[in-house]
Amino acid sequence: MRKGKEIMAGYGIDNIKEWFKNHVAELRVLDDDAQVLIWKQPGTRMCEIDFVFYKNMVYITGDMRDAVFNTTWRTSWDCNNGWRIGLYYFAEKLSCAKYGKYTWDSKEAVKYLAGEYRQEFGGNDDEYIETISYIKDQHIEDVYDFEMIEIPHKEKFDDDSVLLQMCLAINYANESSSSEEFAQNINLCSDFEDFNDFWEWGYSCGRVLNPDIEVYLIALQMAYDQLSNKEVNVND
Repeated sequence: MRKGKEIMAGYGIDNIKEWFKNHVAELRVLDDDAQVLIWKQPGTRMCEIDFVFYKNMVYITGDMRDAVFNTTWRTSWDCNNGWRIGLYYFAEKLSCAKYGKYTWDSKEAVKYLAGEYRQEFGGNDDEYIETISYIKDQHIEDVYDFEMIEIPHKEKFDDDSVLLQMCLAINYANESSSSEEFAQNINLCSDFEDFNDFWEWGYSCGRVLNPDIEVYLIALQMAYDQLSNKEVNVND
């Protein structure tokens, strides 16, 4: 099986822009090194984000959780052509955030596992989808559970041990609340026989980029567009 790669599951760009559709940007220049950008809907703190630019740092607080970015450039409200940079490049600059750079997503974990195990199935895609759908609705934690249920198209797997591994992995992916819990559950499962091999490609299972990072970047871009299209109000 191929080694896993990082994936992203977020709130959706259209949803984020909808949150900010009534926001107004206010810029305060404190000195040559520091600026504060307040991005909020007047009269409410809902979905408010406050950006503090200081030298090469961006400090974020407000209603959308806290974060710190340590960049390789001098930050300001209008740098990088209005913060037109790649999301993953921006994420690389994250020093700390409430939920870290990555979070756990059970649905993405199951989706990823289903894709990885597809090559072990000798049937067609419709049959495999039926198999996965059935397994996702079961509670399989050991060989006994595995042997007691009638998995559709079970015979299409050349190796029952691979099918058992898939069932266990999907079960724990569904029930775990973090990547750490997922790893611990599999590691402690006596019926999961090749944990080390699995972790070579399954280590990133369910690990997605913290969706808050995309929120911050879109907020910066929208605030820049708004400020650049009107006279900037500077408050000493």
